Amino acid sequence: MANTALTSIGVKALAASYAGLQTTGQNIANASVAGYSRQSVVLAPSLPQFSGSGYFGRGVDVVSVERAHDAFLTREATGAGSVAAMDAARLAQLTQLETQFPTGEQGLGHASTQFFNALSDLTTQPADASTRQVVLARAGDLVSQFQRMGAGFDTLQAGVTAGLKVAVDEVNAMAQNVASLNQRIIAAGALGHPPNDLLDQRDQLIQRLAQHLQLTRADADDGSVSLFIAGGQNLVLGATANKLSIQACPGDPSRSALAIADGPTPRLLSPDTLGGGDIAGLLQFQDDDLMTARRLLNDFAEKVCSAVNQQQAMGLTPGGTAGQVMFVIAAQPVPLNASHITLAAGFGPGDIAAASQPPAPASSNGNAIALLALRDSAIVDGRTPSDAYAEAMTTIGVRVQSARTSSGISAAAAAQAEQARAAVAGVNLDEEAARLIQYQQSYQAAAKMLQVAQSLFDTLLQAAGR
Repeated sequence: MANTALTSIGVKALAASYAGLQTTGQNIANASVAGYSRQSVVLAPSLPQFSGSGYFGRGVDVVSVERAHDAFLTREATGAGSVAAMDAARLAQLTQLETQFPTGEQGLGHASTQFFNALSDLTTQPADASTRQVVLARAGDLVSQFQRMGAGFDTLQAGVTAGLKVAVDEVNAMAQNVASLNQRIIAAGALGHPPNDLLDQRDQLIQRLAQHLQLTRADADDGSVSLFIAGGQNLVLGATANKLSIQACPGDPSRSALAIADGPTPRLLSPDTLGGGDIAGLLQFQDDDLMTARRLLNDFAEKVCSAVNQQQAMGLTPGGTAGQVMFVIAAQPVPLNASHITLAAGFGPGDIAAASQPPAPASSNGNAIALLALRDSAIVDGRTPSDAYAEAMTTIGVRVQSARTSSGISAAAAAQAEQARAAVAGVNLDEEAARLIQYQQSYQAAAKMLQVAQSLFDTLLQAAGR
């Protein structure tokens, strides 16, 4: 009977060592798999057996296999990654926006300067046809710059909308997968052991979801998790996932808004409540940075063109008629879109009103001088055209630098948080190699124990047979 107990202890020790070897092998095999958490065997001594001489141990039991996991560090890493994704998405868009405000000959400032320089030549040769043609050409260049920048802003907006739709589609797919995993985890957990691989899959999905939206996570006793966004809106609740959608922004159909299907009609979510994720970054760029750039361009275009048109009306053409508008500023859309500004139809070199009103002769240059004076006048919100464009470039440049700094800080914080999480949950191959040797030696010792038990049993049989 004692021999049977020794054999039983050996068998259990062999099973425990083999479980350790199997789990260690699993860790080594998945060391480079993203989201995998290191697993370990949970062992416990078997209940001892009482005898007249005391309690004798009956070996070891394999209780379970658990994963290395720290809920706090996981939440920290997920949240930090969400903020980093938001900052990175905004920076990427701002970097593209900055290219719409170039310096040198490609910029709006150069086109504006060239236009006023042409007017300077007109003051000395008000009746010269070629000089007038140059003024008209430079006016066309200025309009082309307005249209180029306006079209560039429209392209950026289209890119934001497309990016939002892609992100929302991914969110909806991943949220549904989290809900499905909740069901599987609840069913598997009912067997009494944690389904480690399913838990890792769900955590990995949640981490990817957080790249799009900042999440609030609530864990239930049955093993399921619920995810909330935008200050408490249900994204995943147990086995149910709500869908997000992109809607036209009320009051400005050119912009996009995020909505959640929570009821018969989609409910718009305020961008200020999103907190993090690339969706929040794209919406912040759209609603703040891009709108600021549009306002700067539109103000510049409207003030400069309106001032030129007003001064045109105060002068005379070579034919003695009152000056007509040079730039057509469309009444729609509201607010003004600079890309809709055009040269007046049929406006030619002879329509430039360089002369002053009577009694000055039609060949005078009084109004040309007044048009040139606009170059140094504070006609754009209290600034000259050149200063206004320089300030616009500075405004966007400062935003880019600020976004770059924020993105660098948040990326470093996310990397540090992920490193802290991985230090607990990640696989260290050196440690696993050491455990492999440990379990191998334990397995060999357990096998030796069985060998001894068998030898004792054989000896006992030989003694009993004499």
